Amino acid sequence: MTCIIGDATRMILVSDSQVTDEDSNTKAYEDKVFKLADGSLLGVAGDIRSEEKVIEWFDKGCPKGDKPEIKEEHDCDFIHLTEEGLFISDRSLDFWRVKKYDGIGSGQGIALGAMLLGHSAEEAVWAATQVDMHTGGNVVVYEIGKRPKIYHRKV
Repeated sequence: MTCIIGDATRMILVSDSQVTDEDSNTKAYEDKVFKLADGSLLGVAGDIRSEEKVIEWFDKGCPKGDKPEIKEEHDCDFIHLTEEGLFISDRSLDFWRVKKYDGIGSGQGIALGAMLLGHSAEEAVWAATQVDMHTGGNVVVYEIGKRPKIYHRKV
């Protein structure tokens, strides 16, 4: 349960940091965007078992015959920021290009609505933390080759 928004025009991923289980008990605050071996960034919303398999697959160079199978009960969505652009996929791992912005996770509808109204990705994820019970914690901004930054909303 997550909110990760990718902005292809600004080449950033923005994520919340709250990790919850199915019954909504907050377990921890963790990173949801990972730097891969090639320097690209992968955001993950969903089951941690699937997350680990897919990160390992990416770090091996995504060999065609070794694509991890993600069972329906371990569902996951992915958002991948590379030097070439922004890409998104469901558990099929068949990625498609995003030209402007898109998102994954339970808070994505709120955040994408905020962006449609002209708000930044940072403001949009912050809005999702205020409305979606499965989205919360710090809002973190990721760019390729840079350290993650915590977003502080200006009042």
